[in-house]
Amino acid sequence: MDNYIPIQVISEFIYLHCQGVKTSKNGSHFHARCPLCGDSQKSLSKKRFHLDYNNGNPGYHCFNCGRHGSFIDLYSELKGISPFKARQEIIKFSDIPSILAKKLSQRKPKEKEIINMNYILNDCIKYYASIDGYIQTQYQRHLRHL
Repeated sequence: MDNYIPIQVISEFIYLHCQGVKTSKNGSHFHARCPLCGDSQKSLSKKRFHLDYNNGNPGYHCFNCGRHGSFIDLYSELKGISPFKARQEIIKFSDIPSILAKKLSQRKPKEKEIINMNYILNDCIKYYASIDGYIQTQYQRHLRHL
């Protein structure tokens, strides 16, 4: 496919330029407020912008302003560049690792909390320990028979 665009490129672009993004169809259909017209100014909950991944050849449609086209058209219109230049930028962007993947890899992993359980050693019944009580006697007898 000549127009194939990775889903990572599209999702990062949509999340950066649109408000209230929700995904469906296993993350391949984006539903948000239109970045071109802004949707309804009265209700911020209205989302009429749809972008479908369509197996690497994505297309968008806004049911508020009626604009529609390919992802490259959307990219070029939002960036204010020609579709040819937009295609070149998307290809370069597709070749580098994902911005989100970089951010995730830069996160420091949480240090594992070391639980000190030395206090249990005082409560353990050892083979030759002095014991006080019936239950401890039974435990020690069991240890000797192992």
